[in-house]
Amino acid sequence: MAKIALVNGIKLDAESNLESLFTLEEVFVQRSYADYFPFYKKATIVDIGAHKGYFSLFAYYNVLQGSTLIAVEPSVENIIVLNKNLHNNQVSGIQVVNGAIHTADVKINLFTSESENHSVVVDSAKKSEFTEVQGIQLATLMDRFHVDKVDFLKLDCEGAEYEILYQLPKSIYDKIEVISMEFHDLKKAGYTALDLADHLIQMGYEILKLEHRVTHKNLNYGRLIARRLKIN
Repeated sequence: MAKIALVNGIKLDAESNLESLFTLEEVFVQRSYADYFPFYKKATIVDIGAHKGYFSLFAYYNVLQGSTLIAVEPSVENIIVLNKNLHNNQVSGIQVVNGAIHTADVKINLFTSESENHSVVVDSAKKSEFTEVQGIQLATLMDRFHVDKVDFLKLDCEGAEYEILYQLPKSIYDKIEVISMEFHDLKKAGYTALDLADHLIQMGYEILKLEHRVTHKNLNYGRLIARRLKIN
């Protein structure tokens, strides 16, 4: 059952399930994505795994007019709530894309979860039910919206972050300043937060934060923030 939450004057549709309320609290109360965010600047923000649009709205109200904001979310159900949140706040400056960032521009399976945190990684979703969604490369997304530089890339994509970041070309990394993400350890070689951190270092980034959170439902996850090193 949906309800309206009022956070800092922002009207937000929030589902009564705990996962949705946790995400809302994470963005607006804990301010999990505030570190190294380009506050009060004209910036380009890409929200991968936009869920119901909470972070996208946080970003919208904290950057200058003329900024570019792109929200990518594979779940149609979440997109409906996301668009409702934009409408309720009379926000028209966020580009909404129904799809999943992937290694190729192809149709892929989205495995569904009762928590609405769906994933293209079946190990993460722990579900056999799936629906087909459009996969899109980050490079394709940037070309579509004429983006030459991403100031802040947010990822919360339920385990898909590994394939996205491992397969991302160096030429695209060179256009991204800050990567702020929730990681999900998949408990196999090469798919842990430390592996991601090592890869980002190889791609020319410094790790600003890497912290694990309390294990939840036997899942290890946490926060990772990386910033591209300046070359003098």
